[in-house]
Amino acid sequence: MQTLEFRPGRARVMFGMAALVFTLLVFAVIGLACLKADPAPSYAGFALSLAIFAFFLWGLLRVIRRLRDPKAQLILDDEGVTDRTMPTPKFLWQSILAAQVIQTRRFGVPMMTLVRLDVTDEQERLDRLSSKDRRLVAMNRSMGYGTFFVNLTSLPIRGEDFFRLMNERRAQQSLPALIDGIRTVPVELTR
Repeated sequence: MQTLEFRPGRARVMFGMAALVFTLLVFAVIGLACLKADPAPSYAGFALSLAIFAFFLWGLLRVIRRLRDPKAQLILDDEGVTDRTMPTPKFLWQSILAAQVIQTRRFGVPMMTLVRLDVTDEQERLDRLSSKDRRLVAMNRSMGYGTFFVNLTSLPIRGEDFFRLMNERRAQQSLPALIDGIRTVPVELTR
C-alpha cells in the first residue's frame, strides 16, 4: 500500500497564527494602558511584559516555521506510524497494543483531537526521552491522555478516519484490529 503523508491544514495553521497575533496585540494594548496609567512603571512589570511578548513571538515564529516546512508531520506506511512532532521513533504496527481517539471540547466546541497509543516498547521509548520530555509525558498521563499519542488537531484528517486507516494497515500485516473507544473530554476552565 502507498505511504500516506499528512501536513497541517493551511487554514488551521493560519487560524492559529491569527489567534496568536490577536493575543499578542491584546497584551500590547494592556501593556500600553498600564504604562500610560503609571508614568513610572516598575522593572518587574516591564520584565513580565517583555517575557509575555517573547513567549507569543516565539509561538508566532513556530507557526510560521510550521507553515513553511515541506515535510509531512504524520506518515502512515507499511511499517507503522511516524509522528515528526514526537521525539520518539516510528511506532511499528506490531508494537501498538491499543489506540483510542480522544476529542477535547470546550463549551461544545472541538479543541483537540488526539489518538492515544499503548505500545509494547513503552519503557524503551521513555528511556530515550530527555528529562523535559519525560516530565511532559508525566503531565499527559496525569490528565488522562496516556503516555504516547498522535496529535491530529492541525491535520486534515478526523480521528475516526485515522483509526480506520490504522486498522487497514494492521490487517495487511495480519495483526488484529484495534478496538476503539472514542472519548470526548470536556475541558473545564479553572478558577
